Amino acid sequence: DEGDEGYRGGRVSAKDDARTAAVALCDILRQGALKANAGGWENRQVWSCAYSGTARVVVDYISEVVACVRSVQESPHLLPAEKLTFFRQVARQQGRTALCLSGGAAMGWKHLGVARCLLDEARLPRVISGTSAGSLVAALLGTHTDDELRQIIRPELAKYMTACQGSARERLARWWTKGYYFDAVGWAPRAQVFTRGTLTFLEAFERTGKLLNITCTPIGHRYSPPKLFNYITAPNVLIWSAVLASASVPGVMQPMVLLMKTRDGQIRPYTDSGALWRDGSLRNDIPSADLRAQLNVQFTVVSQVNPHISLFFYDCIGSVGQPAPRSSRSIWRGGFVLSVAERMLKMDVRKWLRVLRDFSLMPLILGQDWSYMWLQKFDGDVTILPKAQVSEHFRLLLDPTPESLAQSMRAGEVATWPKLRMIKTRQTVEDAITNGWVEAYYACARSSHAMRAMPPQQAMAVARAARTIDQSCPQDKQATLLDALGAMAPAAAEAENGADLQALFSVRTRSNSP
Repeated sequence: DEGDEGYRGGRVSAKDDARTAAVALCDILRQGALKANAGGWENRQVWSCAYSGTARVVVDYISEVVACVRSVQESPHLLPAEKLTFFRQVARQQGRTALCLSGGAAMGWKHLGVARCLLDEARLPRVISGTSAGSLVAALLGTHTDDELRQIIRPELAKYMTACQGSARERLARWWTKGYYFDAVGWAPRAQVFTRGTLTFLEAFERTGKLLNITCTPIGHRYSPPKLFNYITAPNVLIWSAVLASASVPGVMQPMVLLMKTRDGQIRPYTDSGALWRDGSLRNDIPSADLRAQLNVQFTVVSQVNPHISLFFYDCIGSVGQPAPRSSRSIWRGGFVLSVAERMLKMDVRKWLRVLRDFSLMPLILGQDWSYMWLQKFDGDVTILPKAQVSEHFRLLLDPTPESLAQSMRAGEVATWPKLRMIKTRQTVEDAITNGWVEAYYACARSSHAMRAMPPQQAMAVARAARTIDQSCPQDKQATLLDALGAMAPAAAEAENGADLQALFSVRTRSNSP
């Protein structure tokens, strides 16, 4: 008996020690290892020393962090509710990854190559932002599933890109008489080909689970702030109208009236934040700050094709996956003197542009202050810069042919390849957290009577769908979300696939989001 008591006491002590170790591991991960850019490994200079990958110590560090996350996920010494709380907290710290597509007129077709490369590697982020020309590609990505996109993103897509049809004489006459080169009325039906008709931001989110964002600038005061449209800020706005508004460059196309879909399916103007809207890249080409505030985006992958700012991206010490050729004694491309001269010249140009802007010395051209075109933030944590040929600058307002579209897509893919290793590494950590969150959520939800009646595969699909909106839901709403999940379980049991489950869950719990 004494031996049995001693054995049981030893077992209890061992379990207590194991639980203490599991809790300590959670604290270590929560307090440092799973913070965004922990240890500086997301710094671009860390990844600019080799054509693929980075230092072995960084790779080993990330592998160990992922292994620790999986250890917490599989630990039998932590309750499901404790795991769920842990993964919710570290998910907020780590944040999301977003793909941001810049403007650039016909250069924007290179975004298709970037997206195709990420799709082939199963690394296309769920948060997608687009501005001006990039908004059309972003709308295509945000309204279609990944399987559909693999069939769509091909050079044959050029047959639907006919927005620039018409003679040059007609366009010049329109510009002379009306002040703009293209007529948005003819662009509307063509844009709907890419946005699946009259889908709204909320409908696109419920269909694909992707968080589409489009930036537009209201017409009014010269300091009117741009607005980021998504399923949170403008759930009922028609995507195609936001695309046309974001592409309305002064002098190229007239400002647009945004449209929204009412509860009874009627289409009417959207005037909550302004009557007329124009190109978002005039003020906010890459909306990093808005994405961080609204969707907890902590890591941005930027595809930058704007021809007017490409010269500002010369990096004298190399970039991610593209180390600068240099001599054995110098870390500067072209030597120290030329590198300093190049950097000082760019800083001087920006200085005088800021002076013109701050003292309101820049005249309004076509009703717009154009100094912001050079004074914005145009890069991200990873910046993809597809190369452009000189001849492409003379075809900025022309429709692509299948051959030219294939060439543009190829340029986008080639520019993305050197960046893939860093993107994959970041998303490996993000995916490990997501998987742990889904499993913990599933374990908690299965405790309800309604969820116990569901087949495990469907219940897990519901839990994965719940992950879509959970990061935007505060901690104190966790119990409410679980109750909603249990309440919709009978209906979810009849859903045919994951997309149906995802849409059903987002509709039932949307009122619980902030």
